[in-house]
Amino acid sequence: MQGENIEFDIVNYLNKLSSSTIIINISNRNLTYIPDLSRFKRLQILNCQNNKLTLLPPFNATLESVNCSRNKLTSLPPFNERLLDIDCSQNCLRKLPKLNKNLVYLDCCLNHLNYLPELKHLNKLKDLCIYSNNLRALPYLPEQLNYFDANGNEIFNILQLIFSINLLSSSKIFYKKKDIIKINKWVHFREYYFLSKYKKKFISWMIKSREKKIKQQFHPSVLEEFLKTVPDDDDGEALDNFLNAWI
Repeated sequence: MQGENIEFDIVNYLNKLSSSTIIINISNRNLTYIPDLSRFKRLQILNCQNNKLTLLPPFNATLESVNCSRNKLTSLPPFNERLLDIDCSQNCLRKLPKLNKNLVYLDCCLNHLNYLPELKHLNKLKDLCIYSNNLRALPYLPEQLNYFDANGNEIFNILQLIFSINLLSSSKIFYKKKDIIKINKWVHFREYYFLSKYKKKFISWMIKSREKKIKQQFHPSVLEEFLKTVPDDDDGEALDNFLNAWI
Protein backbone atom coordinates (compact mmCIF):
# COMPACT_ATOMS: atom_id res chain seq x y z
CA MET A 1 0.00 0.00 0.00
CA GLN A 2 1.33 3.42 -0.90
CA GLY A 3 2.78 5.34 2.03
CA GLU A 4 3.57 2.30 4.18
CA ASN A 5 7.33 2.95 4.20
CA ILE A 6 7.20 6.71 4.69
CA GLU A 7 9.47 7.62 7.62
CA PHE A 8 7.71 9.17 10.56
CA ASP A 9 8.53 12.91 10.71
CA ILE A 10 9.12 13.44 14.41
CA VAL A 11 9.97 17.13 14.03
CA ASN A 12 6.79 17.92 12.14
CA TYR A 13 4.72 15.87 14.59
CA LEU A 14 6.10 17.68 17.65
CA ASN A 15 5.75 21.10 16.01
CA LYS A 16 2.03 20.50 15.67
CA LEU A 17 1.62 19.84 19.39
CA SER A 18 0.61 22.57 21.80
CA SER A 19 3.27 23.82 24.19
CA SER A 20 0.85 22.88 27.00
CA THR A 21 0.88 19.19 25.99
CA ILE A 22 0.97 16.89 29.03
CA ILE A 23 1.51 13.50 27.34
CA ILE A 24 3.74 12.69 24.39
CA ASN A 25 3.47 9.17 23.02
CA ILE A 26 5.89 8.44 20.19
CA SER A 27 6.27 4.70 20.74
CA ASN A 28 6.70 2.15 17.94
CA ARG A 29 7.78 4.76 15.37
CA ASN A 30 11.17 3.37 14.34
CA LEU A 31 12.74 6.58 15.63
CA THR A 32 16.50 7.06 15.81
CA TYR A 33 16.37 10.39 17.68
CA ILE A 34 14.05 12.75 19.57
CA PRO A 35 14.44 16.53 19.26
CA ASP A 36 14.65 18.82 22.27
CA LEU A 37 11.37 18.90 24.22
CA SER A 38 12.01 21.93 26.42
CA ARG A 39 9.19 24.00 24.91
CA PHE A 40 6.62 21.63 26.47
CA LYS A 41 6.43 23.36 29.85
CA ARG A 42 3.72 21.07 31.26
CA LEU A 43 4.94 17.72 29.93
CA GLN A 44 4.42 14.97 32.52
CA ILE A 45 4.50 11.70 30.57
CA LEU A 46 6.89 10.63 27.82
CA ASN A 47 6.39 7.29 26.10
CA CYS A 48 9.00 6.46 23.48
CA GLN A 49 9.41 2.71 23.87
CA ASN A 50 10.17 0.29 21.06
CA ASN A 51 12.22 2.55 18.80
CA LYS A 52 15.90 2.67 17.81
CA LEU A 53 16.98 5.48 20.08
CA THR A 54 20.57 5.68 21.31
CA LEU A 55 20.13 8.98 23.19
CA LEU A 56 17.32 10.95 24.80
CA PRO A 57 16.95 14.72 25.05
CA PRO A 58 17.23 16.28 28.55
CA PHE A 59 14.31 15.40 30.79
CA ASN A 60 11.90 18.31 31.30
CA ALA A 61 11.66 19.53 34.88
CA THR A 62 7.95 18.65 34.85
CA LEU A 63 8.33 15.02 33.73
CA GLU A 64 6.87 12.46 36.15
CA SER A 65 6.81 9.30 34.05
CA VAL A 66 9.13 8.00 31.32
CA ASN A 67 8.94 4.77 29.35
CA CYS A 68 11.96 4.43 27.09
CA SER A 69 12.18 0.65 27.10
CA ARG A 70 13.14 -1.49 24.10
CA ASN A 71 15.57 0.94 22.50
CA LYS A 72 19.37 1.08 22.10
CA LEU A 73 20.10 3.64 24.79
CA THR A 74 23.63 3.67 26.19
CA SER A 75 22.96 6.41 28.75
CA LEU A 76 20.13 8.41 30.31
CA PRO A 77 19.80 12.15 30.98
CA PRO A 78 19.96 13.35 34.59
CA PHE A 79 16.74 12.63 36.48
CA ASN A 80 14.67 15.63 37.53
CA GLU A 81 13.30 15.86 41.07
CA ARG A 82 9.69 15.24 40.03
CA LEU A 83 10.28 11.94 38.27
CA LEU A 84 8.16 9.19 39.86
CA ASP A 85 8.62 6.22 37.57
CA ILE A 86 10.89 5.19 34.73
CA ASP A 87 11.02 2.06 32.62
CA CYS A 88 14.37 1.90 30.84
CA SER A 89 14.42 -1.87 30.43
CA GLN A 90 15.79 -3.68 27.37
CA ASN A 91 18.45 -1.17 26.41
CA CYS A 92 22.27 -1.07 26.42
CA LEU A 93 22.79 0.85 29.66
CA ARG A 94 25.98 0.28 31.64
CA LYS A 95 25.19 2.80 34.37
CA LEU A 96 22.36 4.97 35.66
CA PRO A 97 22.41 8.64 36.62
CA LYS A 98 21.92 9.69 40.23
CA LEU A 99 18.41 8.70 41.28
CA ASN A 100 16.04 11.35 42.61
CA LYS A 101 14.47 10.96 46.05
CA ASN A 102 10.86 10.94 44.79
CA LEU A 103 11.28 7.86 42.59
CA VAL A 104 8.62 5.20 43.21
CA TYR A 105 9.18 2.73 40.34
CA LEU A 106 12.41 1.79 38.55
CA ASP A 107 12.68 -0.93 35.92
CA CYS A 108 16.14 -1.27 34.40
CA CYS A 109 16.10 -5.00 33.65
CA LEU A 110 17.78 -6.51 30.59
CA ASN A 111 20.64 -4.00 30.36
CA HIS A 112 24.39 -4.20 30.99
CA LEU A 113 24.55 -2.49 34.38
CA ASN A 114 27.70 -3.19 36.38
CA TYR A 115 26.57 -1.33 39.48
CA LEU A 116 23.67 0.69 40.86
CA PRO A 117 23.77 4.24 42.23
CA GLU A 118 22.86 4.91 45.87
CA LEU A 119 19.34 3.81 46.84
CA LYS A 120 19.15 4.32 50.58
CA HIS A 121 17.86 7.91 50.23
CA LEU A 122 14.90 6.74 48.13
CA ASN A 123 12.25 6.77 50.83
CA LYS A 124 9.38 6.36 48.34
CA LEU A 125 10.79 3.59 46.14
CA LYS A 126 8.37 0.63 46.06
CA ASP A 127 9.31 -1.39 42.96
CA LEU A 128 12.86 -2.15 41.83
CA CYS A 129 13.48 -4.46 38.89
CA ILE A 130 17.13 -5.12 38.00
CA TYR A 131 17.08 -8.63 36.59
CA SER A 132 19.41 -9.72 33.77
CA ASN A 133 22.26 -7.26 34.23
CA ASN A 134 25.94 -7.66 35.19
CA LEU A 135 25.58 -6.77 38.86
CA ARG A 136 28.05 -8.32 41.29
CA ALA A 137 27.13 -6.17 44.28
CA LEU A 138 24.24 -4.12 45.65
CA PRO A 139 23.95 -0.79 47.45
CA TYR A 140 21.80 -0.52 50.58
CA LEU A 141 18.19 -1.32 49.71
CA PRO A 142 15.26 0.83 50.90
CA GLU A 143 13.40 -1.22 53.49
CA GLN A 144 9.95 -0.18 52.22
CA LEU A 145 10.39 -2.07 48.90
CA ASN A 146 7.34 -4.12 47.94
CA TYR A 147 8.88 -5.72 44.88
CA PHE A 148 12.52 -6.47 44.12
CA ASP A 149 13.80 -8.69 41.31
CA ALA A 150 17.54 -9.35 41.02
CA ASN A 151 17.34 -12.60 39.05
CA GLY A 152 19.83 -13.09 36.24
CA ASN A 153 22.73 -11.35 38.01
CA GLU A 154 25.76 -12.85 39.69
CA ILE A 155 24.61 -11.15 42.88
CA PHE A 156 21.33 -13.09 42.76
CA ASN A 157 23.17 -16.40 43.07
CA ILE A 158 24.80 -15.12 46.26
CA LEU A 159 21.52 -13.82 47.66
CA GLN A 160 19.81 -17.09 46.88
CA LEU A 161 22.53 -18.99 48.72
CA ILE A 162 22.55 -16.73 51.76
CA PHE A 163 18.86 -15.99 52.19
CA SER A 164 17.17 -19.02 50.59
CA ILE A 165 15.28 -16.88 48.08
CA ASN A 166 12.69 -18.79 46.08
CA LEU A 167 11.60 -17.81 42.58
CA LEU A 168 7.88 -17.21 42.18
CA SER A 169 5.81 -17.26 39.00
CA SER A 170 6.85 -14.96 36.14
CA SER A 171 10.34 -14.68 37.71
CA LYS A 172 9.00 -12.33 40.37
CA ILE A 173 10.79 -12.14 43.68
CA PHE A 174 9.08 -10.62 46.69
CA TYR A 175 10.97 -9.82 49.87
CA LYS A 176 9.76 -9.26 53.37
CA LYS A 177 11.21 -6.32 55.26
CA LYS A 178 13.30 -8.67 57.41
CA ASP A 179 14.94 -10.04 54.26
CA ILE A 180 15.85 -6.54 53.09
CA ILE A 181 17.40 -5.91 56.52
CA LYS A 182 19.48 -9.08 56.21
CA ILE A 183 20.64 -8.14 52.72
CA ASN A 184 21.63 -4.69 53.97
CA LYS A 185 23.63 -6.27 56.78
CA TRP A 186 25.49 -8.29 54.21
CA VAL A 187 26.04 -5.19 52.03
CA HIS A 188 27.29 -3.35 55.11
CA PHE A 189 29.85 -6.06 55.82
CA ARG A 190 31.22 -6.08 52.29
CA GLU A 191 31.48 -2.28 52.22
CA TYR A 192 33.02 -2.21 55.69
CA TYR A 193 35.84 -4.50 54.72
CA PHE A 194 36.40 -3.91 51.03
CA LEU A 195 35.78 -0.20 50.39
CA SER A 196 38.96 1.86 50.30
CA LYS A 197 37.49 4.61 52.51
CA TYR A 198 37.56 2.15 55.44
CA LYS A 199 40.86 0.49 54.65
CA LYS A 200 43.20 2.70 56.70
CA LYS A 201 40.93 2.64 59.74
CA PHE A 202 40.47 -1.12 59.46
CA ILE A 203 44.19 -1.84 59.17
CA SER A 204 44.94 0.50 62.09
CA TRP A 205 42.88 -1.82 64.32
CA MET A 206 45.03 -4.81 63.75
CA ILE A 207 48.64 -5.84 63.90
CA LYS A 208 50.00 -6.32 60.40
CA SER A 209 50.97 -9.92 61.12
CA ARG A 210 47.27 -10.74 61.83
CA GLU A 211 45.94 -9.27 58.57
CA LYS A 212 45.83 -12.61 56.75
CA LYS A 213 43.94 -14.28 59.60
CA ILE A 214 41.38 -11.47 59.82
CA LYS A 215 40.84 -11.52 56.07
CA GLN A 216 40.07 -15.22 56.32
CA GLN A 217 37.70 -14.67 59.26
CA PHE A 218 35.65 -12.05 57.40
CA HIS A 219 35.71 -13.59 53.94
CA PRO A 220 32.20 -14.30 52.48
CA SER A 221 33.13 -17.97 52.14
CA VAL A 222 32.88 -18.22 55.94
CA LEU A 223 29.22 -17.30 55.68
CA GLU A 224 28.68 -19.83 52.90
CA GLU A 225 30.22 -22.60 55.01
CA PHE A 226 28.07 -21.63 58.00
CA LEU A 227 24.89 -21.88 55.94
CA LYS A 228 25.68 -25.50 55.12
CA THR A 229 25.32 -26.31 58.83
CA VAL A 230 21.92 -24.64 59.32
CA PRO A 231 19.04 -27.16 59.65
CA ASP A 232 16.33 -27.03 56.97
CA ASP A 233 13.65 -26.27 59.56
CA ASP A 234 15.48 -23.26 61.00
CA ASP A 235 13.28 -20.13 60.97
CA GLY A 236 16.19 -17.75 60.33
CA GLU A 237 17.22 -17.26 63.96
CA ALA A 238 20.58 -18.96 63.46
CA LEU A 239 21.42 -16.71 60.51
CA ASP A 240 20.36 -13.58 62.43
CA ASN A 241 22.61 -14.53 65.35
CA PHE A 242 25.51 -15.31 63.04
CA LEU A 243 25.23 -12.01 61.13
CA ASN A 244 24.89 -9.97 64.32
CA ALA A 245 27.98 -11.59 65.83
CA TRP A 246 29.96 -11.47 62.57
CA ILE A 247 29.19 -7.87 61.64
